[in-house]
Amino acid sequence: MADFRVQGDEIKRLVKIAKKAPVALAFNPGGGEEDGYLAMHKVKSPEILGKEAKSEGEGGKFTFGMAAVAGKVLSLTCQRDLPGAAKKLKKYLKSQKVVLNVVILDAEGNVLESDIEEDLPDDPELAEAEEGEGEGEGEGDGAALRQRIEALRRQLAALPPAAAAGPLAALEKIGALLDGGEAERAESGLDKLAALIARLPQDGAPPAAPPP
Repeated sequence: MADFRVQGDEIKRLVKIAKKAPVALAFNPGGGEEDGYLAMHKVKSPEILGKEAKSEGEGGKFTFGMAAVAGKVLSLTCQRDLPGAAKKLKKYLKSQKVVLNVVILDAEGNVLESDIEEDLPDDPELAEAEEGEGEGEGEGDGAALRQRIEALRRQLAALPPAAAAGPLAALEKIGALLDGGEAERAESGLDKLAALIARLPQDGAPPAAPPP
């Protein structure tokens, strides 16, 4: 079987690619950080990587799908559910010196899980790569942010109107920031809003939405 496992600097290389276009990703957390198995590829299908993660990984549970990266957030649209995937994947990435927040989406773009730190430190190497990109190459980040906005909008549509009103208003402001070219502020607002939505009750009044 081909080996699509990536570690360390190779993960960072694929993360840079995922900032411009989604890449296939499969993850088997194994029994801990040392035996976690992460496969990524810009051409192969998620299903192929998933089979490898299942057979080569140490654990009996795994997930796979398409991953996109915007700023400090890796969003995985998964085709197989893995409870705790956001926390486990983020922890494994950190063990490989790749510092990213993680959001797990279903096939419809609904947020299933997220592990978001508002004060996540910058990765100097990834930050330098972003600064070195041309203006046209930044379009991928904008598309990924808009994808996150639509995913949150669909998630809020399933909540009671009273609970969704505040976050929806904040989401509109975030969209306006993105339209105005303020992608960094829009991303920061999305991170905060995603964390808030994850804590929202299914009924009753929601906590106040944070400003973007």
